[in-house]
Amino acid sequence: MLETRDLVKSFSGPGGEVRAVTGVTLRVANGEFCMVIGPDSCGKSTLAGMIGGLTPPSSGKVLIRGEDIWAGSQAKLSRIRGRSLGLIFPSAGLLPNFSIQENIELPAYVLGSTLRIEIRAEQLLARVGLEGKGQVLPAGLSQCELVRAEIARALINDPGLIIADDPVCGLSGDEEEQVMRIFSGLHREGKTILLMTTAEGLAGYAGRVIRMVKGKLL
Repeated sequence: MLETRDLVKSFSGPGGEVRAVTGVTLRVANGEFCMVIGPDSCGKSTLAGMIGGLTPPSSGKVLIRGEDIWAGSQAKLSRIRGRSLGLIFPSAGLLPNFSIQENIELPAYVLGSTLRIEIRAEQLLARVGLEGKGQVLPAGLSQCELVRAEIARALINDPGLIIADDPVCGLSGDEEEQVMRIFSGLHREGKTILLMTTAEGLAGYAGRVIRMVKGKLL
């Protein structure tokens, strides 16, 4: 399902080149729940961004179903990102002037898919425990509800691979459990999940746990 080969991301800093991710090679099998755990600023978000087609790598490859997502046009990348990937990046957030249901539906409209999309969005709202909140603006939801709405948005195009970047950051223990139960359910349904987190206590939810320190997988 997912493979990275010697993935590197460098940035220019005041003191010269800074490597956020160094030579990451990773394979996630179809249907696997893989969790990358590491401290803040270890490169998890940068790695997730490269795999999710949001941050171009300095070198290396990201392969989804054997296809290098960064080799080709921006249109090809957008198509892969829209059809094959479900991205949950709470730092990106929802569009503030769109209702929750409109936010959830938006990725489908971007792909030109309108068939039964309102019904699917309503089903997804129910799936994540947000029945009756489709017409609320993001400002009217709690942080936990926002994360659940972002999960619903990521599912609208029925992707095979879900990439989540620290989705439980800032949540209470009960709220963490609510969110992780959703991920566990998705995994049981056959979704492939790659989840980045700082929370060691979540390790039991994953089938495989990898540690990340200073831009490298251990």
